[in-house]
Amino acid sequence: MILGTFNNQKQQTKQSNMKLRTFNAENSQQYKKGECTINVTRAGSFTLSKDLCEAMGIKAGDKIAVHQDELEPTNWYLSKSDDGFTVHDGGRGDATNSFNNARSAKEILMSIDNHDNSVSFYVARKAEKIDKIDYHAIMTSKPKKSR
Repeated sequence: MILGTFNNQKQQTKQSNMKLRTFNAENSQQYKKGECTINVTRAGSFTLSKDLCEAMGIKAGDKIAVHQDELEPTNWYLSKSDDGFTVHDGGRGDATNSFNNARSAKEILMSIDNHDNSVSFYVARKAEKIDKIDYHAIMTSKPKKSR
């Protein structure tokens, strides 16, 4: 591959052996603003998007429980809970929040046979209400590998 470079206002041509990986709109899709998402790492970190926090009414200091449907083990849900994991300010200045639990993170990733270290999922904005508890479905069928 021939590359043009500038050095002291002069253009120089240099031969290089490279194998380029291209990032474009098709292969680098990211979640859009306004979408409820959660990022899960194998180490146990859960990061909730600003929109998910708003949809669930979650703020730093609240608690979240993670639920698995034992009849459909790839189906996972989030709910506010008095005995859940404490949510912390994400510290990124963009209203994201996070909580930690390695066991549930590993169980989610194992249930969908995903071996990535970090994966993002859409989460249902509208909750399913069961026994007066709002359950937000984690869309595990379409995970996105995080960078």
